Amino acid sequence: MPALNIILASRSVRRAQLLHEAGIPYRQIDPPFADPPSPPEVTSHLGATQQFRGPEGCCVQYPPPPPEAPPDANHASVQPPALPGGTLSHAQPPALPGGTSGVTSCSLSTCNPAALSAAAHLTIQLAIQKALSCLHANLGPQANGDQLLAADTVVVDPAGRLLGQPQGTAAARDMLNSLLGKSHHVVTGVALITRDPQPKTTPSPHPGLDKNHSLLSFADSAAVHFEPVSQDELEQYLASNSWQGKAGGYNLAELEHRWPVTIQGDPATVVGLPMRKLLDYWQRQGLRPSPPPKRT
Repeated sequence: MPALNIILASRSVRRAQLLHEAGIPYRQIDPPFADPPSPPEVTSHLGATQQFRGPEGCCVQYPPPPPEAPPDANHASVQPPALPGGTLSHAQPPALPGGTSGVTSCSLSTCNPAALSAAAHLTIQLAIQKALSCLHANLGPQANGDQLLAADTVVVDPAGRLLGQPQGTAAARDMLNSLLGKSHHVVTGVALITRDPQPKTTPSPHPGLDKNHSLLSFADSAAVHFEPVSQDELEQYLASNSWQGKAGGYNLAELEHRWPVTIQGDPATVVGLPMRKLLDYWQRQGLRPSPPPKRT
C-alpha cells in the first residue's frame, strides 16, 4: 500500500490542525497566490463575466432559481459546473439527514441551490489556482504519489449571498447578524494535485498542468445553525478580532464554545477541509499515512 504524503498549500492553522488530528503527515507551505478576501474580487480574479454586487463589497447576492423551476427544486441535488480535470465521483459524502447526498445538496428548507452551485464552482476554482501557483513555483509534489492539497471556503447566508472574509468590524457585524438565529451553508472546495509514476502520453485537459501531474477537485457543503445571541455577546466577539481572516466572520472551532450551534454535515468542512471526503478518497485509493520519521 503506497504511503500518503501531503503538501498543504495553505496559510491556515485550522486546516493544518485538521490533518494533524487525523494522523495525516504533512508539510505546510505558503502558496504564492493572492487570495481574494471576498467573492466580488473572486469573480474578477477568475475572469468571470458576470458582475456581483454586495453591501460594502462584502458579499454577493446570487440569482434565485428561475420561476419555471419545479416546486421541489430547493431539495434537489445540484452539481456545480464541470471543471476540466475535476471529478466528484471518487468520494461521495455521507448521507445527510433526510436522505439527501451530494456536493451541493440542499439540506435546509430555505436553501438556494443556485447559490450553492456558485459557491462550489468558485471555491473549486480558487483551490485549483492556489495549487497551480505552488506547482509553477516548484513547490509542488516532487516524489511519485505525493499530493499537493489546496482548499477555499465560503459561507452562503440565508439570503443566498456568498460571504468571504470581512474587511472590517462593520462588515463582520453585518455578516454575523445575517447568520445569527438562522441556518446557513458553508462550502469548501478542494484541489489535489498528484505526481504520477509515469508521465501521461497525452496533454493534460487542465490548463497549467503538465504531463507529470494529475488533478482531482471537488466541493463539500455543511449546514450550520446559530442560536440567537445578545448584542453584547456579539460585540465582545467582534472586539476579540477573532473574525479576521475567516469566511463569514467566524471559525467553528472558536465559536462552538461561545454560542449554541448545530451542524448538519461534516464539521471539518465548516472549519476548512472536508475531512470525511478526503479520508474516504485516500482510503479508496489504497493510500496510508506515512510512518513518522525516526528520531536520531
